[in-house]
Amino acid sequence: NRTASLNDASLRPDLDILSIPGQPPFQSVLAAPMRTAGRAFGAVAIYSQHPVEWTADQFRLADWLAAQCAHILAILRLQRDLRRQAALIDLSPDAIIVRKVDGTITLWGHGAEQVYGWTKAEAIGRTTHELLKTKFSRPLEEMNRHLQATGRWSGELAHTAKDGRPVVVESRW
Repeated sequence: NRTASLNDASLRPDLDILSIPGQPPFQSVLAAPMRTAGRAFGAVAIYSQHPVEWTADQFRLADWLAAQCAHILAILRLQRDLRRQAALIDLSPDAIIVRKVDGTITLWGHGAEQVYGWTKAEAIGRTTHELLKTKFSRPLEEMNRHLQATGRWSGELAHTAKDGRPVVVESRW
């Protein structure tokens, strides 16, 4: 659970150190734990084919590399989880659209494709108001003030589908 080193493997014949077939054996290793929520779940190891007296700077580098690897793995896990959630959203027949505060569409569910007629490729990256020609029941500035004050807004919006049909929706921001 802490960064450790073995400077000369020949002094510890009882230990089994990683080896690569056809290559000289490793003689030294420096390993730092990767942690998540304070718990070690793996390690980053630096091997040498020669005995090494690892320096304090090398220990710090190993700790930094382990922290970076743990961070990257956490991001990859979050991305995987988000892809799974997006796949679940695609199962819904509802027109689920996720957008940034500025209105830029970041997720366009399968139900939205069915209701509005635009594909994900056509919708993602565009703004909802421009794509759907949104007509608001109240002035947009008033709706945004309410959203800022309370953290939410819900109400009816009138949109236009790709084929020109009007689509009235209950929207929640």
